[in-house]
Amino acid sequence: QEEQNRNSLAIAKQAGNLYDKFIGFVEALEEVGGRLNQTVEAWQLARKRLTSGKGNLISRAEALRKLGVQNTKRLPSSVAVEEDEAVCPEHSKCPTESETHETMIQKTL
Repeated sequence: QEEQNRNSLAIAKQAGNLYDKFIGFVEALEEVGGRLNQTVEAWQLARKRLTSGKGNLISRAEALRKLGVQNTKRLPSSVAVEEDEAVCPEHSKCPTESETHETMIQKTL
């Protein structure tokens, strides 16, 4: 009888310790999730700065390519900018493949 009581107490103590470990794991997992969310938000902000808005970096780099910069690589389609979105910081729209920057300047004069 006494041994059974000791076993019951040991089981209860181990169960309490197991539960506390479980709670610690859940808390750590929640912290990881929160940090992953922060990381995703930071990535989305950085990507927005790269791809959106007048004079964004993608548009500006593509404008340089269209002006004849020697390059060997192309942007992945996942970040490519539509022609209508490719805004040149100096003009209302960057030149298309068939136009030169000088042609665009002449059109604005």
